[in-house]
Amino acid sequence: MWSEKDVIVEADGDGGAKLLIVEGNYPADYMTHKEQYFQTEDEACEAAERLIAPAYLHG
Repeated sequence: MWSEKDVIVEADGDGGAKLLIVEGNYPADYMTHKEQYFQTEDEACEAAERLIAPAYLHG
């Protein structure tokens, strides 16, 4: 089950990845609030972790 807004890392199959902030029922019916491309999947995952870490720290 997805929350109101979610952080998604979507690999491109060539080593890179997109970081998406989406609202709705990803991947079927959703709206993208932010999209950023990274050269590596690791970079995208690290950026996603930085985005969600404050939410976990502050409950």
